[in-house]
Amino acid sequence: MIIQKLQQFSKKLFTAETSVKKLTLSTCLGIFIAFSPFIGLHTLMAMAFCWLFSLNYPITLSVQLVINNPWTMVPVYGCGYGFGRLISGMCHVDFSQCMPSLFVRIFEPICSCVGMSTDFIWTFFVGGNALSVLLAIGMYVPIKWVFEKLEQKKQSIPS
Repeated sequence: MIIQKLQQFSKKLFTAETSVKKLTLSTCLGIFIAFSPFIGLHTLMAMAFCWLFSLNYPITLSVQLVINNPWTMVPVYGCGYGFGRLISGMCHVDFSQCMPSLFVRIFEPICSCVGMSTDFIWTFFVGGNALSVLLAIGMYVPIKWVFEKLEQKKQSIPS
């Protein structure tokens, strides 16, 4: 019952948009926003980017919410932090040395109350942003291929 409702909803959602390019870009934008480390700003980011680039807001928001929701938030942000650690290890970069002073003044009191270093926050932001960009760009071709195949299938079905 629930699965059927979800299938109907997704079918209605994705058939409303006719352009494969817009579908692909909206989906990739949803992936980018889902892995973005700006906690609490995802809906605003989706609204702003969809308006700015004339993309499909319901698709972007749906993709973002499927990937990053209260049940998946810890693994998603953990991947961003882990990717930041990977970048800092491979490039031999100490993020604490390249932090802007404003960043340190804002986050140092918060980090000291929680008991973590400001390096953790900076690693999280760098890794999360890098991962979100790489995933969004990397998924463009496979997602476009899927939507093109679905469009071909839809056109081959006689009305």
